[in-house]
Amino acid sequence: MDKLNLEIKVEKLISKGAEANIYLGTFLGYKAIFKKRVPKPYRKPEFDLNLRVRRTINEAKMLYIARKEGIPVPT
Repeated sequence: MDKLNLEIKVEKLISKGAEANIYLGTFLGYKAIFKKRVPKPYRKPEFDLNLRVRRTINEAKMLYIARKEGIPVPT
């Protein structure tokens, strides 16, 4: 199987929050914003991973629904 090259380059930390860090970078040659949810050391690793994954998926679903309803959202 060929290796998938997504050409992701994270260049600069824009904002640091309690839940995630926001970075500026490029994706496939386009300017992009990246959000990385930060693991919490006080949570069990399995629970923390599950929680971060669910929050990310729910955020994507909400953005999709909002866009479908005509609300301007990041793409």
